[in-house]
Amino acid sequence: MKIEGSFTLEAPIRTVWDYLLNIEEMSQCIPGVSALETIDTKSYRGELQIKVGPIKAAFGGTVTLLELEPPHRLVAEIVADDRRNASQVKATFTSILKSLADGTEVTYTIDANVRGRLAQFGQAVAQSTAKKMAAAFGSCMQEKIDAGETA
Repeated sequence: MKIEGSFTLEAPIRTVWDYLLNIEEMSQCIPGVSALETIDTKSYRGELQIKVGPIKAAFGGTVTLLELEPPHRLVAEIVADDRRNASQVKATFTSILKSLADGTEVTYTIDANVRGRLAQFGQAVAQSTAKKMAAAFGSCMQEKIDAGETA
C-alpha cells in the first residue's frame, strides 16, 4: 500500500531538515507516539498508539534511518507490530524537502506492507488516517519552529 502527501512549512529548508533529524523533538509532533528510545545514531525504538477504522492499535517497533541526503531527502524503515490485534507493519518512509520562496515543501511517500487484523481495512482507511496524522504533524512542527523550539 502506498500513501503519499505533502505539506508546506513557513521555514527555511535547513531549519526543517534540522528539526526532522532532531528525533526526540520531532517525535513529539507525531500523533500517538508514547515512548521513544535511541538505539544508536540511526536507529530508534518506540511505541505508537493509533486508531484505524474501529480498531485501536498499540504498535511497538523500530525506525532506522537508511539514507540521508542533507537537506533534501531522507529514507527510513519502520518495522512494528501490535500483539493485541496480531498486526504487523513494515514500511519505507521517504521524505523530500524542496525550498520555496516562502518556506519548505515536505513531500512524503510511505510504502507499507500491513498484515493481520488492520490489513482488512484497506488503503482508503489507512490513507485517511495517515493524512490526518500528517496534517497534525505539520501543524505541530510549524508551531514548534515558530516558537523557536528547534535546537
